Amino acid sequence: MTLGIVLMLVTGFTSCSGNSTDNENSMDTKQLTEMFRHRRSVRQYDKSPVAEEKLNAILEAGMTAPTGDNTHEVECIVVQERATLDSLSHIRKVGTRMLETAGAAIIVVANPDKTDLWMEDASISMAYMHLAADALGLGSCWIQMWNRDAADGQDLEPVMRERFGIPSYMRILAILSLGNTNSHPAPHDADYMNWNKVHKERY
Repeated sequence: MTLGIVLMLVTGFTSCSGNSTDNENSMDTKQLTEMFRHRRSVRQYDKSPVAEEKLNAILEAGMTAPTGDNTHEVECIVVQERATLDSLSHIRKVGTRMLETAGAAIIVVANPDKTDLWMEDASISMAYMHLAADALGLGSCWIQMWNRDAADGQDLEPVMRERFGIPSYMRILAILSLGNTNSHPAPHDADYMNWNKVHKERY
């Protein structure tokens, strides 16, 4: 899948816009559904660096994600240094070990002074990047930071602030781990969708 298609997917520009389906950057409904089904949480990587072209495409996906009232208050911290990734893998007791083999990580933060929708906005940004990473052939995993404890039992947010120089007015939602991998779970199939959870007009 080309970078152009990936960016089009996550920013909403698909063949639904009326462009010809012959366009190399257009995508049909089947391809879109397959992309959603293929996205899985991947926690095993080979430690090799993530290509800058792919990393930049993922970041563009995250930074062009929609925000409430068009505030665009979400920001990202890119981590690529091996020593920092190794250290970050132990910042919580559980849930961060995959960073030991990741090729990069993206810390997603947002400014609640600009909007009370900061958590929703940052989550949409995370989801866009998660989808973009998978579409580009990378493994990725959402690592929760918000409302979590550090490895020593302290509140995690002050620990992250000090380690990464994050201003006190910014809130930390999550980290997206990224890596090259040969270990990707099988895509979900059509039966994975539980249509009993879809309600029309009323619950």
